[in-house]
Amino acid sequence: GPVQAPVLIERVQRFRVGFPALAVAAACVLASLVLAASPAPTFALDDPGRIGFGFLRLGSGPRTESLGGLGTTLARGAESFAWNPALLTTVGALDASATGISWFDETKAAHLALARGFGSAGTGAVSLHALSVSDFSNVAGQEESGQSDLALSVGWARPVVGRLDAGASARLVRSEVAEANATGAAFDLGLNYRYVDGWNAAAAIRHFGSALGYDDAPKDQLPTQLAFGVGGTIRRFRVGSELQWENGRGWDGGVGTEFQLMKRLALRAGTRVAAESDGAYEPWSAGLGVEIASGLALDYSFRDGVLDPSHRVGLRWTASNAAGASAVSTPRALSSREFFLTALEEALEDAMATFPENVVDSLGVRAKSAGAADTLVAEALGRRLRGKGVESRALKSVPTIPAGLDSAQAAKVAEKIREQQAAESTPNVVLEYELVTSRYSIDRQGRERFIGPVVIERSSEVDISLRLLKAGETESLWSSTGKSTRRETVDRQRVPASAGYPQAEVAVEAKKLHPLVEPAIVGGIVTGLVLIFFSNRDVGE
Repeated sequence: GPVQAPVLIERVQRFRVGFPALAVAAACVLASLVLAASPAPTFALDDPGRIGFGFLRLGSGPRTESLGGLGTTLARGAESFAWNPALLTTVGALDASATGISWFDETKAAHLALARGFGSAGTGAVSLHALSVSDFSNVAGQEESGQSDLALSVGWARPVVGRLDAGASARLVRSEVAEANATGAAFDLGLNYRYVDGWNAAAAIRHFGSALGYDDAPKDQLPTQLAFGVGGTIRRFRVGSELQWENGRGWDGGVGTEFQLMKRLALRAGTRVAAESDGAYEPWSAGLGVEIASGLALDYSFRDGVLDPSHRVGLRWTASNAAGASAVSTPRALSSREFFLTALEEALEDAMATFPENVVDSLGVRAKSAGAADTLVAEALGRRLRGKGVESRALKSVPTIPAGLDSAQAAKVAEKIREQQAAESTPNVVLEYELVTSRYSIDRQGRERFIGPVVIERSSEVDISLRLLKAGETESLWSSTGKSTRRETVDRQRVPASAGYPQAEVAVEAKKLHPLVEPAIVGGIVTGLVLIFFSNRDVGE
């Protein structure tokens, strides 16, 4: 029917946008798996037995490391560039991160990243990885030598279809050991599908490139990684799980969670489980983040290790007043009053399309009968008349004689109406309007796609009739009608409050979760992390 058709069309359009995105994501993941399983002499993704350039595994900031290294799905801001370039689309105007890493006594590393959003064009980023190892020797009596590694990356990300984002980066890699050096290139590709607000599925290929050799020495393969996983937000928890395949190491998986304890304090923990442990796996990690000023956060992470634990300290900074915007930023939701006004403006545009030109220079605007929306309609009509060069002023609506009065009482009321009209200075020409239909309603409320935020489906409908007539006369100089219906689905939390007309005709209450649900979620996450932690400690020993 006429009422259900727009809703049906909207749902079909949502399916048409969502299905290609899922298909593209699935195809890319499948292609990546086939690529990883196929022999390729140039890029050699199959296990060659000798892997080098391990500093590329260092990732980026402490936040992601404390989540078990689940950067493919859970990284954010500029530091996500090192894990999955597709995640950069959520970066706004300007975002930067700086990280220092301490491991053993001889090893120091740092990571710097800068990302900037350019609106719908996408997001660009640059980053620098650096590692330095003081003089050492693996064999007693052999001359000691140091090592220094460097990687400079540039990349770009943008939405490609519907909710699917894609990103790519190119990286210059240089490593120097004992005065011998190796230089080459590596590439990253990433996908991120924003299922609903707060939930995403992502996949990435990292450190993909040809083997590199130190001068005339045999070439070493890059630590190419293929990772994919899902992440979601449950109340104050951000949780995620990933699977990862690495050239030379095989498969492993990880889980991680972030708990927003207070507005400025976040607690994090994560762990990884390898399919085949080599005895040197770093099983668990933990950390915290503190917002020390608006847009500036300090992060710390501790990662357990069989040989030696590692510590990371980092700063994240986000500009709040720079030009630019996120490529996937959500526009501000309209209040109930603003949403109704969009329908009113459309109806008036339709009704006034044939408004006569040069008929009058000024006129009065009044309602045929008093209503709650009179102020809104009069203001909207006044704006449109000024646009046509006509001055106007709002008049009081003509009172009506209540039904059920006897003839004597009706005569008294009619006399008072005439006295009121005579006392009011009425222009010679009046634009009279009648709101045949004026409605704002919330039609449905529930969670988007079962697990997303609570959304409302709302609608506004306006049917207005206009007529131009001379004061004191009933014959119209001009008349017209206009109709408009607006529908949208919007996050309930993003709808700002507004006073006055209109208010929702139907108050739909969302189903509240049982009070034991959140404690059960918290207990399950903590119990799972503890169990995996102890199982990984046994593997490490």
